Amino acid sequence: MYILARNSAISRVGILYIAVSLFFSLISPAHSAVIYVSPGGLAIPPYTNWVDAATNIQSAVNMSSPGDLILVTNGTYSAGTTVTPGYLLACRVVVTNSITIQSINGPDFTIIQGVGPVGSNAVRCAYLGASGALLSGFTLAGGNTMDSGDLYYDQRGGGILMTPGSIMSNCVVVACSAYTYAGGVYCYGGGTILSSVIASNTAINSAGAHSSGGLIRNSLIHGNTAGSSGCGLYLLSTSVVENCVISNNIAGSANGGGIYVWDYSVVSNSIVTGNMATNSTGVGALIISEAGIFG
Repeated sequence: MYILARNSAISRVGILYIAVSLFFSLISPAHSAVIYVSPGGLAIPPYTNWVDAATNIQSAVNMSSPGDLILVTNGTYSAGTTVTPGYLLACRVVVTNSITIQSINGPDFTIIQGVGPVGSNAVRCAYLGASGALLSGFTLAGGNTMDSGDLYYDQRGGGILMTPGSIMSNCVVVACSAYTYAGGVYCYGGGTILSSVIASNTAINSAGAHSSGGLIRNSLIHGNTAGSSGCGLYLLSTSVVENCVISNNIAGSANGGGIYVWDYSVVSNSIVTGNMATNSTGVGALIISEAGIFG
């Protein structure tokens, strides 16, 4: 894995998120149908086995119905785009119903590749736009946003944009960028991040993850770089962070190198270490407006 090879601290967190992901796999619900994706598939709809498998993830998504499971085998998925519904930014994967997209062998071997740089030709890695949508076991790499269009849907969330009720688990979001906020992950009004690594992403603010009402649990936010504030995490609207490590993030010109916390958001039982901010206020975490950090 890209991240695990770089930092032993991440390796320790990696053991934790692998264990948690295995737990969730044991309690996951039954699915209506199984759809297969493989770079070596014959791309014969409805993709019901490995021989006939779709060769890109979006083709399988387009064939799916709520409750279906999409299984994805090893490969780098860098073909095909779908525009964010109602907006302008292209995405490698767009999900608008309650399906599960799960890799067979995890993020070491299964990559959703975006396109940069930030601008009109950028491609975001993934968009989860439905309650119950689950993306599990992928590396999301090199995703970018536009520098124009809608402030929220087109300019935020280079790696992934998540809406209320959607879930990302056991994923690595790396080397993604956004024009304004959320270089790696944007939880817009909700969304849940479980047992994941968000690292080496860039943005003006909240280079790692920007959460409005989301939940981030058992995850590592490491080595992200923001031009201004809230480099690792930018939390608002009652966001919750639990059992996380926020480390070695850098805010270039303002506050909150590790975390920028406000609007009734809470961080608990987490480690905030080795972060930097040009403004000495909130090197680890800048806390304002009815927010708190515990543990």
